[in-house]
Amino acid sequence: MPTHFRALLALSLIAAPTLALAQPSSTTCANGTLVTALPGGLGEENQRALTLRSGGQWSLFRGANDAARARMLSDSNPAPLRVAAVLPELLVTHQSAFPMPANDGAMWAGRGRSYSLTGGIALCGKNARWGAIIAPTYWFAENAAFDLPDNPQVVPPYRGGYSPWASRYYYMPRSLDAPRRFGPTSFSKVDPGALTLFYRASRVEIGLTTESEWWGPGQHNSLLMSSAAAGVPRAYARTARPLKAAGELDIRYFVGGMSYSDFFFEKRPADTTRSLAGLALAWRPRFEPNLTIGMARIVMAPMAGRTYLKHLLDPVIPVGTPNAVGRGDSTQYPGRDQLFSLFANWRLPEDGGEVWVEWARAELPENMNDFLESPNHSQALTIGLQHVRPVWRRDWTVRVGGEYTQTNQSSSYRERPTGSWYTSRAVQAGFSQKGQVMGAMIGPGSVTQRIGTDFANPRHSIGLFAYRIKWDDDSFYTIPRPNGNGLCKHDVSLSWGARGATLTRAGWLEATVTSQRRLNVYWQALGLCFQNEELQIDKRNLSIEFRFRPRLR
Repeated sequence: MPTHFRALLALSLIAAPTLALAQPSSTTCANGTLVTALPGGLGEENQRALTLRSGGQWSLFRGANDAARARMLSDSNPAPLRVAAVLPELLVTHQSAFPMPANDGAMWAGRGRSYSLTGGIALCGKNARWGAIIAPTYWFAENAAFDLPDNPQVVPPYRGGYSPWASRYYYMPRSLDAPRRFGPTSFSKVDPGALTLFYRASRVEIGLTTESEWWGPGQHNSLLMSSAAAGVPRAYARTARPLKAAGELDIRYFVGGMSYSDFFFEKRPADTTRSLAGLALAWRPRFEPNLTIGMARIVMAPMAGRTYLKHLLDPVIPVGTPNAVGRGDSTQYPGRDQLFSLFANWRLPEDGGEVWVEWARAELPENMNDFLESPNHSQALTIGLQHVRPVWRRDWTVRVGGEYTQTNQSSSYRERPTGSWYTSRAVQAGFSQKGQVMGAMIGPGSVTQRIGTDFANPRHSIGLFAYRIKWDDDSFYTIPRPNGNGLCKHDVSLSWGARGATLTRAGWLEATVTSQRRLNVYWQALGLCFQNEELQIDKRNLSIEFRFRPRLR
């Protein structure tokens, strides 16, 4: 059956129950319609700016089902069971020259066309105490071919046991499931998407979910949990509403398992799951309710079978320093591994300003002296700000902002060994889910700076942006450099573009066009600094993205 015919069939299977359930009646909840929305993206940025001007709060923990869940919980009908349609959210991308990571959930946007569709049905229980959202994601990737270097001077040799599509830079001891390409052909997949089953008491909500979730204040990159990969199947518990603790306290906890992609190992292992458990807190103090400070920690471990109960306490168990071993030792030392972050977000509604920071470490300091000697050891960092002010007519605003993110190794690696962010010596495949990094979309060893400005009102927005990414310096420095050969020749992307959003009668439509110039792709230029510049391989990529989110009744 042709791929696109299968795609149309899948879309029809999702659309059919949607159309049948879309009419409100006594058997429907939430007025008959719901919609999911991946965290991250222009729509969320516009909503964030709108709440800033109005003085509203902005949660630093956001999930794809948040709006749908809130709509379900607001409908306290005593009927024992009602239904609603989860209207399809559509994402379409096109990359002209090479793949480009993005906060696009389960979809891998390779070269060429890619698209995903998320939708289904929802069930509402009596008095809004429980509910279920069944909204799988169907996605397709054209996955067209692009140049992958095989020069032994810049690419490590293939190692048996791994897929030929696995990144050779991320073999053990820097293990990470981040394939260079998802196989040789186009393909399609069905992912659980935003599947959620929840029960809410007065103070606590518990449930099972596979939705994508975003932890932290970053707009474009979040260091621990983001929508750059598919959601992790997990059991969770969270505060149903903030606890009173000299202010307001939100708590998130989960335990679940990550899966390998089909392009990491040569032969898929029998045990395809690694455990992942996380704990996060966000506190808004009474003395400054516009300030939110918090912490988060996620811990993964090898797991034989589905022994999740053994990992319930992982977020509070010390893991030591599993990656503090020299590169010359490629031995795996199975055990737990971690990422930890502290973050803050300060909103100034009267001035239209907002600043945020997330500072993280892959290794916790052994003691205070260790921290004071090397506070930046194994760190990653995101810093951002934005300013929103009225312009033109009363309901129009101009937003100017920027964000900086780094995941590359700190200078302390010269004195003490450490791994690269998201990679692991203790757990094969590292912090990845189905072949994509769970945190910052720029991946390990990278640095990015982004600026942008948008004009917006509650129904429309248009803007310009530019950003720079220096890709995976940690891998760059593992390449042998006799006499400094190629040492100055990094892999850098320079990008600029335009974007906009509009509310139509059918729903929200967002579009982004990005022109990217990537210099010295995969570090293929050799020679000393400022020599052999003519041998440098540069690529231009045109990226086009459309998102459509249906309008609710």
